[in-house]
Amino acid sequence: MRTLLILALVLSTGCGNPPEAPTELSELLQYMMREWENEDPAVMEAGAANLAEYLAGVNYAGDRVERSTDPESLREVDVADMGHAEGMDPADTVNLSLAWRSPHSVALHGLWQAQVDHSPAEPSANSYARSFDEGGDGTCFEDRSCDPLYTSNVIERGNMLFTVEFDLAKHFRWVQIDEDRWMIVARAWFEDIYPASQGSAVLQQSYTLDVFADNGLGGTDRLQVLYSDTSFEPPIDADIKRNTTRLSIDGAMEATDQAIEDILLN
Repeated sequence: MRTLLILALVLSTGCGNPPEAPTELSELLQYMMREWENEDPAVMEAGAANLAEYLAGVNYAGDRVERSTDPESLREVDVADMGHAEGMDPADTVNLSLAWRSPHSVALHGLWQAQVDHSPAEPSANSYARSFDEGGDGTCFEDRSCDPLYTSNVIERGNMLFTVEFDLAKHFRWVQIDEDRWMIVARAWFEDIYPASQGSAVLQQSYTLDVFADNGLGGTDRLQVLYSDTSFEPPIDADIKRNTTRLSIDGAMEATDQAIEDILLN
């Protein structure tokens, strides 16, 4: 009787319904941020499948606006294990997503994360230095022999309006899309407030979701989503912030492809 009871429990546990991820994009992005640490692989895999489907439908020949969306803000529940400065509200961010098709494989994008100097892929950064929270050199992430990959980054961004240095946590993990394809999902954030050393800008909140999906064509379909709260004096209109950010992300994705070509393939 005891053996039959144990067998029944095992069978009932194994027959549970697979996780369901949202299909609406804003909700799906919130889900991927919120569930990133989930220990059940099926949870993130459900989201990865939906994100890969979204990315497959993007018109990559289109201009930046056509490849972009303005998703809803994250909620406290979505950033609970990331955090933010006291008094900040993730509902106050200005949000933007941008898709990009890279000719390089997901494995090469995984290997690129092992670079300690990311400035070649970040045109808006005066400097971008990466260290690995658990030691090593990060190269093991390419073949998934170390996963997740936890990194800390010291970044100085500068333009005509401001110069500011800040610390950014950025964590990467592999997620299976289907039997043959994998996706890298990364999330990044900072927990302090950073006034500019030059200019009036104050970085108050930032949360980023980076997606690198094997598109089955030998390349990678990318999506970067930035939820940012930066104040200026005098204030700058949210649409101007989005247009500037869209241009910056597009330039960084193009620069990443060139950096992989120049540094990893030569």
